[in-house]
Amino acid sequence: MPREEKFFPLFDSHSDLIQRGATQLQEILHDPGASAPFDQLDRTIEEGDKISRQVLERLRASFVVPFDRADIKEMTVAMQASLKAMMSAATARRSPRLDGVAAVLPPFGARIVALASDIRTAIPLLEGLDRNTEQLHQICQRIGDGHADLVEQRDAAMMQLFDGGSDPVAMLAGVRLLERVTLVAERLDAVADRIDDLVLDYV
Repeated sequence: MPREEKFFPLFDSHSDLIQRGATQLQEILHDPGASAPFDQLDRTIEEGDKISRQVLERLRASFVVPFDRADIKEMTVAMQASLKAMMSAATARRSPRLDGVAAVLPPFGARIVALASDIRTAIPLLEGLDRNTEQLHQICQRIGDGHADLVEQRDAAMMQLFDGGSDPVAMLAGVRLLERVTLVAERLDAVADRIDDLVLDYV
């Protein structure tokens, strides 16, 4: 059956933005006072919005598509949601109320970058889905495991916040940041779920 290949470059570009955004978020988590990474992340999200619009426009204009239209839309929405979650986490990290608890917050940035890098690796493999089934499944499993590990690390950090006798305002700011960083991992895991669904549906 013929396939419309012009969607794959857009998928690749979107995943590249996810990896770039994760790196920018890592910089913000490490140094919230730096304005350059925050501005760069904002531009990355704008680029993601443009790609999302292009995908939806091509869906309406294309007769033949590589996957079910709903699958393509869900994949695009999931990828852009992960970028927007990164901005939410970045905004939370810049709160001055975190000054009293920042030292107990785990270095989540590296974990987010690792998850985003796995997404960047997986997306180009969709073009040869039938040949890359096992590799895609392994990557998606690794992303799911990484998400679960981050949740455990978040829970431990929350317990440390609650037990540390921190200022209540700082503690709430820390909890908010932990929740938003976890949401980034959850959104990246959702992208992996969409990929895994494609593996199950089309192979």
